[in-house]
Amino acid sequence: MEDMNGYCPRCRTKLSFIMEISESNGVKTINYINRCPLCGYRYVINTVEIKRKGAVLRVHNIPRYTLGIRK
Repeated sequence: MEDMNGYCPRCRTKLSFIMEISESNGVKTINYINRCPLCGYRYVINTVEIKRKGAVLRVHNIPRYTLGIRK
């Protein structure tokens, strides 16, 4: 992935940094995303999954370097 220095590769608008948190089947997922407010381009930087099993929390870090398009 080419480093765009904080700008969208599609429209050259400054990217916003956001976090999306979701929960499904007892697994909490946190996505760290660069997103273009103009065209909807998304770049997932990192994903963290948190699972609870009894008294134990398991944190799994998943580095991501994927491209995404707003649905």
